[in-house]
Amino acid sequence: MAETGDYSADCAAVHPIEAERRERRLEEGLPSRSRSFAAVIDGYIAYRERVHRHGKTSAGMLRQIIRVSKFWRDSSGLVRVLINWGTTC
Repeated sequence: MAETGDYSADCAAVHPIEAERRERRLEEGLPSRSRSFAAVIDGYIAYRERVHRHGKTSAGMLRQIIRVSKFWRDSSGLVRVLINWGTTC
């Protein structure tokens, strides 16, 4: 298959069912992709660690976030979280 240079068109050619689902979700105003709950928590912790290095989050608050995130990661199971961050193949 030749690439057209249009990322969305190339994705649609490779994954037509996913492309259709993604387009329908965007038309309905819903997020276009999902991530695991654990991945979202990991991203949030990474963000708070970055903010902590800049002095905006205290060490105690960061410890609390990490402690509570262990509970949420254990209790959430395999929950998926919908994210509206553009489209990917």
